[in-house]
Parts: sequence; structure tokens; C-alpha cells
Amino acid sequence: MAGIDHRSMPSKTVWFALLLLVLPVLTLACLPFLVRIPSPQQPPQQPPFASASSGKNYYYVGAEAATSACSPTCVPITNTGAETQVQVVSQQVTGCLSYWISDDSKANIWGQVGYYICNGSTPVAFYQVWNLNTSSVLATGTTSVSAGSHFFSMYAQSGTVWAYALDGSVFGTHDMQSSVSSSTHPVQAVNEEGGVSAPWNPARVQFGTTILIERSGVWTPVTSASEAWGCGTSQQSCWGVQGGSQNSALTADEVLVGGSAPPLASGTDLWNGAT
Repeated sequence: MAGIDHRSMPSKTVWFALLLLVLPVLTLACLPFLVRIPSPQQPPQQPPFASASSGKNYYYVGAEAATSACSPTCVPITNTGAETQVQVVSQQVTGCLSYWISDDSKANIWGQVGYYICNGSTPVAFYQVWNLNTSSVLATGTTSVSAGSHFFSMYAQSGTVWAYALDGSVFGTHDMQSSVSSSTHPVQAVNEEGGVSAPWNPARVQFGTTILIERSGVWTPVTSASEAWGCGTSQQSCWGVQGGSQNSALTADEVLVGGSAPPLASGTDLWNGAT
């Protein structure tokens, strides 16, 4: 082509060396990536699971547990694991739709585990680990999951190594650099829409036992949780969510998202104490 001095272009050897440098980055970028945390901390933004998407926006609805117990003085609530029980429902999705629970270690290594659907209707179980200090992904993994209610958990398995499990079967591990959670980042059970141009109303999905935490080797539900997200500049959630405080048919730690559930104002209690 006129105007190009081919003598100034890199040799084939240089191009090959550049390809070797770029290829690992491209491979990582194609792995299924998700996200996490709400107010006051917003989830780390990463590429959607699927390469094709309808936008670049991320939206969240769900439950956030308190980070301290105050009675009357406040004591930080730490844990060695988090678990959620959630329905796996196949629905047609453009972009990515996901349901997950997250926990942050004392070293600020943050993990999430749950399932996603991207640009189709097939659910896939996943886990992902982030270093929040560097905003970088450390590990990700997937496994198959069937429709129905399933437990997704992450917990300190041995020393500082945490396991990521589906119905008790471990499908990934990672060194979280601490065996206990942070006392500042909340545990969250989340319904996320990622890689979309605008929020949309997904099918109804129920979190059974929405948030369980492990303390001293015992798994217990948290006593209270709130809806933490607004929608853009609005203080209302992007789509509907209900807990026991809104729907008397739900037990204290059950949550419905999507479907006919109405939106809630950010900060509204989903449940508060045993009911």
C-alpha cells in the first residue's frame, strides 16, 4: 500500500514475540468474569462472561449482611466461610445474568461463587477470586449445574486456602492469604446483570437460605440483611426484591428477586431478626 515503508515494520520474529506476550492476556480476557460488592463498596468491574454482549453496564440486587453487631457496643462480625442456597433457573439472557454469594478475606482477597447464564439459556456454576488491592482477577473456574435449588459455598479449608463448592463438592480452591474474613467488607448474596445497556426484569428466583456464615466451625444464618443497591441515580433497586420484612410468606432469611416482586429503596431491611 502506498505510503508504507515496509522496511520500518517489525520482522516476523518480532511479531511472533509480541504474539507470545499478548496471547496469555487474550486468553484470560475470554474467561468467564463476574463481579461483586455494593454500597459502600462497589463490585470490581470486569468483562462479562461471554465475549458478545449488549452493553457495558452492571446492575445488582440482593442482600447485604451487617459487618458488625451492636448490642449496645459494636463488635465486628468475621467468619471463615459464606454460603447461599439459590434456585438455578434457565432463562433466555442477552449479556450475563448471575446469582452468587461473596466474601472478602482479611487480606482483601475477595471471592464469589454461584452460577451465571450468558447470551443463551444454559446455567453454569462458577467461582472467581479478585485481589481488591490491585483490582485484578486471581482465579476463576466453572462446573456444570442442573436446574433446581443448590448450595454454593466458599470457606477456609486448610490454613489460608479456601474451597469453592457446589452442594458440598469442591470444584476449586485458592489461597486467600488469610483464614478469616474482613471486618469491613460485607457478605453479600447477589443477583447481577452484567454486560447490558440497561437493567431488565429477570424471572423470579428464590434464595432459600440467603446468607449463611461459618464461625468457629458452625454454619449459622445472619440475623439481618438489607437491599444495598440503587439503580443509577435512583435510590430504588433496578428490579424487584422481597425478604421476610416485605412478604410474610417468606422465612427470616429467604429472598425473592425478579418476577413480580416490586423494587425496594436502597438500605431497606430484607429481614431483621428471627421471624
